[in-house]
Amino acid sequence: MNPKNLEADPAYFPLVARLRSAGCVFAEEEARSLFSAAQGPEELASMADRRAAGSPLEHVIGWTEFCGLRIAVEPDVFVPRRRTEFLARHAVSLAQPGAVVLDLCCGSGALGAVLAAALEGIELHAADLDPAP
Repeated sequence: MNPKNLEADPAYFPLVARLRSAGCVFAEEEARSLFSAAQGPEELASMADRRAAGSPLEHVIGWTEFCGLRIAVEPDVFVPRRRTEFLARHAVSLAQPGAVVLDLCCGSGALGAVLAAALEGIELHAADLDPAP
């Protein structure tokens, strides 16, 4: 479900209205994300229900963008925040290629992923204590 002109899809504007009435400030952008992620009308309806009920958009679509990378997120994992991108960029500026990097309480692993993508040959260890249910 990724039409080139979403505004031509009869489901687009009702979805935007539903998201807006549910309190989604960026309803048009979220609707585009839902359309892009959904495999069909039934999945789009299910995703819209979850988002309108308050689930974070990133959990509904299963990923978030972080420092230019697509990071997978699941409902029991914190969504990496935009303000954390500063930390990731600062860590990249301090680390050297081949460094040993430890990402404790890594959650989605976003920080480690950014370092691994930006620096050659690092030895990355990422760990989290919270077991998945």
